[in-house]
Amino acid sequence: MATTHHLNTGRILKPGEYHSTYAFSYSKRAICRYSGSSLIEKDGAKICQLDPSDSIYIYPEDSALEAFKVEKIPSLSTQWRLGLWEKWGPFTGVDMGYSLEIPSTWEFDFRFGLKPFEFMKTGSLPWHHNFGLGWGIGLWADNTWYAEYGLGIPLLSNLCIYGNYRLNYLATQFADIELKDQEGNNQGSIFNHAKRILHQMNFGIEGVWEKNFFLFPDRWHINYHLGYPVLLLDGTSVPGTGEPFLMDHRLNFAIQWMYGGKK
Repeated sequence: MATTHHLNTGRILKPGEYHSTYAFSYSKRAICRYSGSSLIEKDGAKICQLDPSDSIYIYPEDSALEAFKVEKIPSLSTQWRLGLWEKWGPFTGVDMGYSLEIPSTWEFDFRFGLKPFEFMKTGSLPWHHNFGLGWGIGLWADNTWYAEYGLGIPLLSNLCIYGNYRLNYLATQFADIELKDQEGNNQGSIFNHAKRILHQMNFGIEGVWEKNFFLFPDRWHINYHLGYPVLLLDGTSVPGTGEPFLMDHRLNFAIQWMYGGKK
């Protein structure tokens, strides 16, 4: 339950400006591959147990045994943002918005424009950056809270490269509710708390289309997402190791319509 279509270019919308965005990628779902196996907690890790009677355990990093089957399923999101203030206290602007990503969660945030440092002012197109604070809907037990930083570097009048980093204090996941102990007893409850830290980074490029038809998008995005530790849809992860299995990565595509101001 964490979004991945992060399109923060460091720019803040002007008052009255707003945009609608639609993004697509593939998300991952991992299950215990063998019939009769179940997800349990052992040595601080979530693993597959083949048979409780003979204590055969399969860890996700044991790829030779192929304990986990990873499936790819489409991930779609719709996003909306609105510019609120051009200047507010020490900030160059403020905007707000939401992102609904399926299958994942619904989140809301505010972003605050930051004054550029001197080295960002070189050239005819200055860099822009911001930071944001947000909240994502979790399970009954708790919710996700996050802080984000975004930086954009215009290359041309119609092209910008950007990156953003998000630190999440993540809500309890579905797998925590269904988790079993080594004796096969269910440890979970919808009111249990199993919050954790999730790091996410996105690197991308944004382009502007000179449209001739009113239904055609104003902007497009291609970006690459990295997340650590990996959170597959059932929450399978092994904290504290450096295995590649733990790094979530995907390529995102998005199109965007701008309204109420300069495109």
